[in-house]
Amino acid sequence: MEEDDNRYTQKMVKLFEAASNGALGDGIGRLTFSRLQVLKSTKTSLRCKLIIPDYLADDDGNWHVGAIATLVDNIGAMTAINFAASHLQASLDFNISYFSTARIHEEVEIEANVIGGYTGKLTHVLVEVKRAVNGELIAAGWIVSNTLRYKCNSSSPTFRNAFLTTMISGILSCICVEKL
Repeated sequence: MEEDDNRYTQKMVKLFEAASNGALGDGIGRLTFSRLQVLKSTKTSLRCKLIIPDYLADDDGNWHVGAIATLVDNIGAMTAINFAASHLQASLDFNISYFSTARIHEEVEIEANVIGGYTGKLTHVLVEVKRAVNGELIAAGWIVSNTLRYKCNSSSPTFRNAFLTTMISGILSCICVEKL
């Protein structure tokens, strides 16, 4: 079992590296992935940590809610891809609830778990973002995705375009929040 976990963890580390180097997207997602550290990954879960950098702050010095939404969406997508044997996922539903704020330079832990789904059908992923120091829940997101017929390959144009679309949606969520 531990060997399997290590294999999935190494796979996630490679995907995160590709994302942070711009091979899978750009913008806020790339900046976030460059700071994420994978702690553990299995076929149905992903756990990582992040020290919130300055550039993800809002005007009050808190972690920007749009950046949190982008992180939750991307971590949920990575977990679904891992579960679906590297098949590309299309998000069908995305919901997020915010319970607390986090300050820049604060360490948070992100845990994603597949809570329902079967390869070739809908995949349900719950992503929780918690304060590392005390486990206080900052945000929780629910992603429902559908497996597409394309196999994920970080260098494939199909995967890069899909990932870029996810990044753009995150950036748009930042812009929309700023306008409110």
